[in-house]
Amino acid sequence: MRFTLCDPSEKMLAEAKGKLAGRDIRFFNISSQQITFESAFDVVTAVQCHHYLQPEERKDAVEKCCRALRENGVFITFENIRMSTEESDAIALSRWANFLAEHGNSEEDVQMHLNRRGVEVFPITIEEHIKLLRECGFRSADLIWTSYLQAGFWAVK
Repeated sequence: MRFTLCDPSEKMLAEAKGKLAGRDIRFFNISSQQITFESAFDVVTAVQCHHYLQPEERKDAVEKCCRALRENGVFITFENIRMSTEESDAIALSRWANFLAEHGNSEEDVQMHLNRRGVEVFPITIEEHIKLLRECGFRSADLIWTSYLQAGFWAVK
């Protein structure tokens, strides 16, 4: 089994190289939008990275992840999400803020996390994720996990 790890952060790649030394792994200092692999993998993962992207950038990244898969390959992604209505989103954000505060985050840190939404991070709803996966070429797209404002998806090429 051979692995390929891609990350836009040289620091994260250096950490991975240290932890995975001696294994058959290729490392690339690139983001999802820069992937040029074609039908190369059985599984592609993207964990907590596409919510930083604007809609067209996100679509480009997911399309490139799809192209990198062989037929019947599986894409697994976990992302921050928005709730399906403003009302439920406000409730979820309030609960998340309480969770952060209860786990030692200062009021300033909690507010910093909340203020990043729509400015540095651009979460989309579960429904929008599934629609995007299908638009990008996946024949199957399903929710596999959710908790508060995060969700995991499984898509088959």
